[in-house]
Amino acid sequence: MTLTLALLAPALLILLLCWLNRDLDAPEDQPLTVCQSGFMRGMFLFGVLGFATLALIIPLVTDMPEAAPLLAGMALFASLLAPFGFISCIRYGTGGLTIRTFLGRIHALRWEDVTAVQPGNCGSGGTRQDGFIIASGRRFCVNYSMPDAEDFIRRAQQECRARGVDPTPPRKGDVFHGNVPNAGAVLFGWWFFGVFLAFVGGMWAFFCLRNPDSTADDWFMVPICAAVLLWWILRCLRGVQIGRDPARYGRKAFENHFGKGSWPLD
Repeated sequence: MTLTLALLAPALLILLLCWLNRDLDAPEDQPLTVCQSGFMRGMFLFGVLGFATLALIIPLVTDMPEAAPLLAGMALFASLLAPFGFISCIRYGTGGLTIRTFLGRIHALRWEDVTAVQPGNCGSGGTRQDGFIIASGRRFCVNYSMPDAEDFIRRAQQECRARGVDPTPPRKGDVFHGNVPNAGAVLFGWWFFGVFLAFVGGMWAFFCLRNPDSTADDWFMVPICAAVLLWWILRCLRGVQIGRDPARYGRKAFENHFGKGSWPLD
């Protein structure tokens, strides 16, 4: 129970801080807002609270108290993603724009600071591509799961063109050299699944060490998890190679990593 409470305390604290800071203060001439919908925020809220509730109830109503720390760990993991729903936000209007990033840092900017704008899409071809802007030399992601993200991108492009600035961003620094249209979503998915595999393997090893009755079958899953994680890392590195030079590796290899219909050379 001590371990369960130790994991739940920071999870619930992070969720509470996210909830209390869900609104972003900005000047009155920036009335338009780009943030996650109430439905998406509710998913994060009930996801964390659901895992936390299960972690507290299961030891009381079942004979599996060892599952409680695992559920508490899932609640903590979910809470680390909660800022995506509550903290990330953009306010904008005639006076400029105010951006709060995932980590809570607030950037007060003018439209004159915006030098490049990359639009995304909302699911064309079965994928979603996030957009971004470059302002004051920094790159800010504009997540297209947020309502009105397209309107913000169009406004940023208009402000650039009104000043005679070409809003099309350069492709340098793109890990896939511009060949993968939903590059941000792909990289996030790769990272997220890798972290999940590492978390599951680490928790399994922890329980085996804590449980003196662990069998050889229990320990067998630890190297299996490590092997799957290593395979996933190598696959991601291979995907970067293929994404950089699709003509060399061919359509089949490219679509194996990035999905059907993603071939960029037609």
